Order: sequence, then C-alpha cells, then structure tokens
Amino acid sequence: MEELTKEEVLHVAHLARINVSDEDVEKYKIQLRQILNEMEKINEVDVEGDILISPSNNSNEYREDIGLDEEVDILSNAPKKNGNYIEIKRFVND
Repeated sequence: MEELTKEEVLHVAHLARINVSDEDVEKYKIQLRQILNEMEKINEVDVEGDILISPSNNSNEYREDIGLDEEVDILSNAPKKNGNYIEIKRFVND
C-alpha cells in the first residue's frame, strides 16, 4: 500500500479540526494507513446473495388470548374495593 503524504494527513487533521505538529504527522501517517488497510479488507468481503441479519430465526410466537369468565372473582385479591372497583391510595399532588 502506498504511504500517505503529509498534505493528506494535514487535510484529515483539518477536517477533524485538530492541530498537529510535524512529529505527529509522521505518527498519523502510519495510523491512518493502518485504518485504511482495515477498511480495504472490509471492501473485499463478498456481500452478494442473502444477507444474514441475525443468527437466529426471529419469529414471534403469540399465545391465544383468553377471556375472563364472569364467574371468576377478579376483585378477590384486592386489598380494598368499592363495588366493582379497586381502591388505591391517592397519588395526585395538591
């Protein structure tokens, strides 16, 4: 792979809004080249055909809805009740 030029490194530094010294330019040449090499590896991956989004078969399984019998006393476990209603503490700020 070809080495990056000083101008290319300074251009990237300008885009990133950072100031770099001359000694940093040499360090960044190496680091940016390593990043570009990794990106080139990604570009070599064959992505034709089916795309695997998840390794598992994501299928939803729903249970059958069941209604309540009128004979079931829903209020039997309520600590306080008033007719067909469950009484709770008041949570409204005055």
